[in-house]
Amino acid sequence: MKGKLYSPVAAKIIGLIIVPNDAILYEIVQKKGETMSESQPITEVIQASEARQQWSQLLNKVFRGEMRVLVEKSGIPVAAIISAEDLKRLKQLEAERAERFAILDEIQEAFKDVPTAELEREVAKAIHEVREEGRADERDQHPLI
Repeated sequence: MKGKLYSPVAAKIIGLIIVPNDAILYEIVQKKGETMSESQPITEVIQASEARQQWSQLLNKVFRGEMRVLVEKSGIPVAAIISAEDLKRLKQLEAERAERFAILDEIQEAFKDVPTAELEREVAKAIHEVREEGRADERDQHPLI
């Protein structure tokens, strides 16, 4: 194959890849100097024309967990070919993210009539109180002799 193979470091630099339907493919890569585990497939970047020609081989390698494919058109990432398991994990991450944002929306709605300055004061006060409680607990657990 003529595609580019990205090392874990290079894949980290690529970061988030936008794929069709505005989904986001999160490339989980390891830090420089670490080796990729056998379960972590490499990411190969190929042109769309090459992907059409090698479609069957690409699907087999993706299915076997050997690789993920980033398809480019004129050097611009336009799609990704990932395993069904990767897609399942992506959907799970999206659902978890949506749930977290829903909680934030509920909090925002609950405090919509509170002036920002007052809200910031109350948050700072609450943070200070929690930190003081933690310090007091720490002093109780480790008293000076």
